[in-house]
Order: sequence, then C-alpha cells, then structure tokens
Amino acid sequence: MEAGTQPDELTKAPPDRCYPGTHRWMSDPAQGLPAWIELRWDKPVAVREIVLVFDTGQHRHLTQSQADGYTGRMLWGQPQPETVRDYTLALEHGGKWQEVAHEQGNYQRRRVHVLAQPATAGALRLVITATNGLNHARVMEVRVYA
Repeated sequence: MEAGTQPDELTKAPPDRCYPGTHRWMSDPAQGLPAWIELRWDKPVAVREIVLVFDTGQHRHLTQSQADGYTGRMLWGQPQPETVRDYTLALEHGGKWQEVAHEQGNYQRRRVHVLAQPATAGALRLVITATNGLNHARVMEVRVYA
C-alpha cells in the first residue's frame, strides 16, 4: 500500500469512471453502424477463447408487478434494444485478418467463443453490424484467453 493511502481508497472507482454510463465502450451514434472496436498487443498473443459482454439494458427494471404504469416501462419477451445483435470477430496475424466468429440474431448479454484451434494474433477486432434497436453499439467487456 502506498504511503498516505487509506485501504478503502484502493477499492473505489477512479473519479473519471464514477458516473453512470462511463463503464462501457460505445460507438458514435452519429457514425451509425457498422462500428468496431480493436484490441492490439505489442507482440502476438495466443488466443483460444474470446468472451464478450454486451449492454442488455440492466438499468431497466424487469420485475413482476400489477401496476400498469410500472410494467409499461419494461420490455418483456423481446431482446433489449441496447444489446448487440449481429457481429463478427476477426484476428489479425502478419497483416492479414481472419474471421473467427460470425453471429446473427444475438440477444444474450454474455457470449463465449472458443476457437476450434488456438491462434496467434497481434490484434482482435469486433465489428458490430446491428443492435436490437439502438442506433449505436455498446460493449461492456472483452476478454481474451490463451
């Protein structure tokens, strides 16, 4: 622990990330779709599994209620508009891109893509071509495992 640092200060969010909506990547709505986000490494890494977490409107309450005013704000039985629907994952190696996953009709928050064969890559690109209603893409998390 650094001198002068209180233990609870180590667990707090940085001041520039303590506002709602600042804990995710969002594409520019003015640019429309497709949109992409790229992870690039200093040297090639082994890739076996890619985990994506999308925005699924968790700010919206989904609960049982008999109050029409309350349930009218819910979106039951349909994909949430914020959720990425159609996307492609590609890995770059030696200046060439290779598609490793292509999804259409997604409505789930967490998607796991396990490659049939491990690959070596200098970069990963997620290209989003559609959401379930929003005019821009929102990605909460991208993880890459060897």
